Amino acid sequence: MFIYKRKIRFQDTDAAGVIFFPNQFCFYQEAFEAFLESIGYDLATVTRKNKHHLPVVYAEADYSAPLRLGDNIEIHLKVAHIGNSSLTFQVDILKQGRIRAGRVKIVHVSVDARTRKKTPLPPSLREKMARLHKINHLPL
Repeated sequence: MFIYKRKIRFQDTDAAGVIFFPNQFCFYQEAFEAFLESIGYDLATVTRKNKHHLPVVYAEADYSAPLRLGDNIEIHLKVAHIGNSSLTFQVDILKQGRIRAGRVKIVHVSVDARTRKKTPLPPSLREKMARLHKINHLPL
């Protein structure tokens, strides 16, 4: 599991003073990019130089508790599934380190940058994801 921490900022909230609902996806993206950097997979470099991209093809979110301006949150990112050409991530958004405020599920698919057709995950990325996936699913 990868943990990313941040604070709810003014720009994250709506007129009611709670997070604007699509911002859970923004929190996921921040955590996802930080996670990739932590495993030595710089998204900017990969996007410019590699022959594949990882667009999002599926996204869902659940909301369990409000997040308000100033709340400190932890975004717990897990590799939930590794397919031939896809990666599924699950994120739990916790406030006060223990209260689940939301959950996000995102599916990325590896595509050829030129043709935009689905392609197998690059072996180096698959290996890094498999290590984290194994850690996520160790018996308790």
